Amino acid sequence: MPASVPKWITSRLDPVELLLRLVVGGVFVASSWPKLQDPVDFSGKVRGYQILDDPWVAWAAMALPVFLLVVGGCLIARVLYPGAIVAAAGVLAIFVGALSSLLVRGLDVECGCLSLELPTSLQILLDVFLIAACAALGWMWLRGRPGVTSNP
Repeated sequence: MPASVPKWITSRLDPVELLLRLVVGGVFVASSWPKLQDPVDFSGKVRGYQILDDPWVAWAAMALPVFLLVVGGCLIARVLYPGAIVAAAGVLAIFVGALSSLLVRGLDVECGCLSLELPTSLQILLDVFLIAACAALGWMWLRGRPGVTSNP
């Protein structure tokens, strides 16, 4: 008799979904880490956007890194999954809006997004790609739910 195979090996794990979860969740976790290590520097970057005033800059600089870490961890671990997908897409949409406002207003501010020195337009493109990945994750989640048919 063969030894029993663990359930997680025999389960139908979609490799594309896993890859997207690891990419989006990994970007969120990786982007939160430098912000958590140096919140004063990050608050300066938030202030540079000239969107929030004090004390909201401090609140955003303290809350955003923790939020990114939690959402990224939930995506990777597939915990509170539908909410994590919506939260990730929502915060990415806010980032696209904030970055677009920098371009429109002609401000040259270090993004503070991924600790990469990308031009603002490339960062917007990356965020749009991540939003599309969140949409794909949401579609895959809906498709896998019982009672949801793929044929209209």
